[in-house]
Amino acid sequence: MRDLRSQVIAAVTTLVATIAGFYFGAESARQGSQSGSAGSAPIFKHDPKDPVLVVGYPGSYAPVLTGTPAPVVSLSQGALPAGLQLDSATGVISGTPAAGTANTYTVTLTAKNGVSPDATLAVTLTVAPGYERYVVRIPINAKFERFDRVRWSGVRQPDSTNASCVPGGD
Repeated sequence: MRDLRSQVIAAVTTLVATIAGFYFGAESARQGSQSGSAGSAPIFKHDPKDPVLVVGYPGSYAPVLTGTPAPVVSLSQGALPAGLQLDSATGVISGTPAAGTANTYTVTLTAKNGVSPDATLAVTLTVAPGYERYVVRIPINAKFERFDRVRWSGVRQPDSTNASCVPGGD
């Protein structure tokens, strides 16, 4: 009975390692089938979308993280801008970047689960400046030449990324 149980465990381990090979590459499959251990080292993969966040708006960066037992993720180099936090269980960086944090940040995440080697992932986060949206009402009968300038009085002059014109009734 014990011999049958050992054979079943070996077959399941080989199957899991083969499936992992399709997803993570042939190297993982070879390591899993040779070791026969119950655990697997952590593996990080980049989130395919660019990690760009905007000041004042919620966002996240979610790398793909695997390993058995479940890895714990920490920030091993660099610092996150104010308003963002790291979820140590998933490796997800999320939050709302605070005012004044627009910049590029390079951080290194490390995942550990007691099975060697630990996984590291270098991430370059871009925090773009927030924007305000302006709406300018223009009288329906207004006539503008191509190069006419509009005088703006206010705290911040709008630009092409934060202004739109709509016909008004004034």
